[in-house]
Amino acid sequence: MRLCFLVEEQYRHDGMPVEVIHQLRSWGHHVDVLRPGSTLIRISERVQTGRHDAWVLKTVSGGPGLSLLEAAATAGLTTIDDARSVRGVRDKVLAAAIGRNHGLPMPVTYAAVQQESLREIPAAEYPLVVKPADGSSGRAVRLVTSPEQLTGRHDRPAGRGGDADSPALRAQLGSGPQGLQRRR
Repeated sequence: MRLCFLVEEQYRHDGMPVEVIHQLRSWGHHVDVLRPGSTLIRISERVQTGRHDAWVLKTVSGGPGLSLLEAAATAGLTTIDDARSVRGVRDKVLAAAIGRNHGLPMPVTYAAVQQESLREIPAAEYPLVVKPADGSSGRAVRLVTSPEQLTGRHDRPAGRGGDADSPALRAQLGSGPQGLQRRR
């Protein structure tokens, strides 16, 4: 089987995909690795040739790899996971909206570009789970028990890839609707 892994810079040393690629190669599969955002990729040839049996993505939300996966799917190539579903599960704000729209009990979700905006949330609604809005594989996720914890740069939740200068944030109430347990 010929596979094309799209691996963004942030994940080039992570177990998924590094160990998965190694295992697939040891089983005799041919695995090409493209690094969107760090290498020049001639998209018209890569996507149109259909040289791969499947395309696999390891990306941050909104990263350049997602566009390549969507291009492969548009050209009729097999993608793992379904390219149409990736954005809905990677973008936390979108995922909360989709879940709520389908009747799933979801915690109240806030979106903010600057951390200071989170101070507008009433103290009675704490604790909050504060995360980068653009996905970070669990990096920079923290429990904030009071508005006072939002002060100081060292406490600032990081954005994409742990970059403290990337301010897009999402906060969810610690206790969800209909008596759900606090998220940890």
